[in-house]
Amino acid sequence: MKTIKLLILSLLLLGATVFANSIATITAIKGTATILRTTSNIEAKLGLKLDVADRIKTHDNTKVQIIFNDETIISLGKNSDFSIHEFLFDGDKEPVAKFGMLRGAIRVITGKIAKIAPQKFSVSTKTATIGIRGTNFTVIANDEGSYLIYCTYGAISVTINDVEYLIEQGYYIEISPDGEAKILEFTPENLKQMRIAKFGLIRDRAIQVSKETQGTQKEATEDNSLNITINGNTEVVIQDITEQNSDNLQNATLSLSELLASYTMNNAFYSGTSYFNSDAPNGIANSNIDFGADTISVSIIDQYKNQTIFSTNPSFNDIKFTVKQTTSPAGGFQNNGTLQGTFQEPTGNQIKGDFSIDDGYGNFSTGTYDISTSQALH
Repeated sequence: MKTIKLLILSLLLLGATVFANSIATITAIKGTATILRTTSNIEAKLGLKLDVADRIKTHDNTKVQIIFNDETIISLGKNSDFSIHEFLFDGDKEPVAKFGMLRGAIRVITGKIAKIAPQKFSVSTKTATIGIRGTNFTVIANDEGSYLIYCTYGAISVTINDVEYLIEQGYYIEISPDGEAKILEFTPENLKQMRIAKFGLIRDRAIQVSKETQGTQKEATEDNSLNITINGNTEVVIQDITEQNSDNLQNATLSLSELLASYTMNNAFYSGTSYFNSDAPNGIANSNIDFGADTISVSIIDQYKNQTIFSTNPSFNDIKFTVKQTTSPAGGFQNNGTLQGTFQEPTGNQIKGDFSIDDGYGNFSTGTYDISTSQALH
């Protein structure tokens, strides 16, 4: 994960202005798309308001971004067929968001309805219904009737022929045309290739629409994607879903402890240096963490290649943890050494802490350590 620097000045203003008499607005578009509304076909344009029962069909090399009243963000890829079955977000009534998808690709970042009433948020396909638990996900509907549904944050439930499957982040479900399903883990490279195929290459580029130039677009660079939009009515800057921020747009407001609680990786590896009573690094430190099981193993190796393992009775408290010494002291007595750590930075990719090593004779070696991982945690 990387630190997200969003170019959002005030997304909340959209609820009062952009969405005043509609349920959603097209906030970015590249290529051509059509809105099927009752008996009319409407050309999709930047700033167009959407209503319940609207059906959006995109064409070749097209991408459309839609933001709903509750701040749900849905991006449609090329050759997609997406419908708004139900949508209600009113403080006096129970909210609901039900969408349909026949073909193509959509990427979803859920908004307030997912937090208030997650059981009322769903996406239906020909063979499956997708429910959410406050999450981000991608749905690919292939022409031959198969589906790929990726969970990139949180968790989703996928119901097929009355059988419910739970898909956690880092995994996807593959559904055959006849309804057979299997759950698989995806890699960052798998995700990248899927997005390139369905949504096009993602690079930094700006599309700007101001009050003075409403209805026109100024492009900073030539590209087949769209990243940043300024709405012509409110001049609110919205960063579109990019490879860097698509799965972390909402995470920017989460605390580090909430992010750590969402990790499911069972082999996260951290490495770095240890410091024995000195400011200069004079040892090695490594750690393996199973976030799903709340287990941790840390090894401290001094300059003489002596290794001490800490993996007994781990205790986690918010972003801090404590673990006891496992390696038997030379004197054969009980292990009294302990190691403490604190996750650093907004991504949890760095850990700093201190340790106390028991040699079995009542002597303790103390020091600090600093370890990190370049893995994309999930």
